[in-house]
Amino acid sequence: MITKVPICACIILLLVLIAYSISHTIDNSNIVIAQNNDVSFGITTPIYVSTNGTVTSTRIIDVTTPHPKTEVSFIGDAIIYFVGNVSNTGTYVETIESSNVTRGSGHGIITSPESNNKVAWNAYDLGKRINNSTYVFKGIIFFDVLPSQDGSNELMFLDDGVGVYKSKVNDTGSTREIWTWN
Repeated sequence: MITKVPICACIILLLVLIAYSISHTIDNSNIVIAQNNDVSFGITTPIYVSTNGTVTSTRIIDVTTPHPKTEVSFIGDAIIYFVGNVSNTGTYVETIESSNVTRGSGHGIITSPESNNKVAWNAYDLGKRINNSTYVFKGIIFFDVLPSQDGSNELMFLDDGVGVYKSKVNDTGSTREIWTWN
C-alpha cells in the first residue's frame, strides 16, 4: 500500500536535509555552500550569534507513539551583525527519533530592545547527541519582519530571508549561530 505524503511535508524535509548537509560543513564559523573547481560561494560571518540561551520550560506532548514528542521553550540574548543586541524567545517541538537523534520544528520572535522592532521566525532542524549532555542542532530558519509602528525597522534586511544555523545545547545553556542565505 502506498501512503500519500503532503507536498509541504516533503518540501520541509528537503529543506531540513539541505540545511543539515550545508551546515554539516561548518568549521571555524565557515560554511561553504557550493564549490566547483573554479568557483566557491561561501558565507563566513554569522549574522546572528547567541552565547547564553536558557530553557524556560519543557513539556511532554506525546509518549504513546514510537517517537515521543516534547516541547521546549527558551529565551536568549544575541548580537545581530549591523543591528546590535537582541533578545530571542522561541519554542520547539522535538520528536525523539532515537537515543542520539532529535528532529525539531520551532517558531519565535527576535526583538531589538532599543527600538522594540521584531522579526518572527520558523525553523526546522536535526539534532545529534555528541556526548551524554550535549546536542548539536543544524537546521534552516525562515524570517518574517513584523510591522513597526513608525515604519522603520533595522531588522528589515531579514524580511523573507532564509538562513542556516548551528546550535549547541547542554545542561549549562545553549549557543547558536545563524548565517543568512538570501
